[in-house]
Amino acid sequence: VPAPCATAPDQCGRPQGGAFAPLNPLTMGLAALPLMVAVALGGTTRVNLVVMTAATLGVVAARPPARRLVATALAPWLTAALLLFTLRYFVTSPLRNIELYYVASPASGATTVGAVLALVLLGGAAAPAEAQIRALTTTLRLPYRLAAAGTAAVSFLRRFSRDFALLRTARALRGVGSGWGPLAPAVRWVASVVPLMVISVSHAERVALSMDARAFGAHARRTEMVDERWRTRDWAVVALALLAAAVVLYWRYR
Repeated sequence: VPAPCATAPDQCGRPQGGAFAPLNPLTMGLAALPLMVAVALGGTTRVNLVVMTAATLGVVAARPPARRLVATALAPWLTAALLLFTLRYFVTSPLRNIELYYVASPASGATTVGAVLALVLLGGAAAPAEAQIRALTTTLRLPYRLAAAGTAAVSFLRRFSRDFALLRTARALRGVGSGWGPLAPAVRWVASVVPLMVISVSHAERVALSMDARAFGAHARRTEMVDERWRTRDWAVVALALLAAAVVLYWRYR
């Protein structure tokens, strides 16, 4: 009988493909930390653009779902563009003189925020949320109760999004908010909040009963279906990130 992870990788929290599948789920997030510090302390506009481009390509290589891919890839660039417009407006306005934060130039400040955001999103897109939460217990040896709470929160979000869509669809079929014209979707959205809260409380009670029936928390440790190991390749990726961060800081302060 094949293992569950061999027939359905998504059920075990591992991606079906992607360039970062052979790595530990926490590797890219940990590797991004020194780069964030280097970009925040010594990044120039050119370096920031290189980091943003590399992080965007990394998100594409991770092969997340299509909607998540588009949002994750565009968010740093849109944020940098909005900040660039804002900084230019406040810096060049003849009517006001407000110093938001000392940066070398508006482009440098905007791209710094965009580069840091791109690295954060890359760490999140490199592996599924369930795999990253599970790695906290298998790799960092955190209590599995914390990981179980995180896994439950992720599953709750997915379940509630489906329930919320069903509630809005049912209210649309019943004609709720039809008298509000173009504001009908917003009316149905607001009217579905209270039923969604009732559903969430009911679901939380069922989860609590299920965990209690399985004696959750009776032992200090538990056996995971997938053992997220920290290998030599993970050390190599983190070492390369540290080297890149050192190069950025040396180039800035030489």
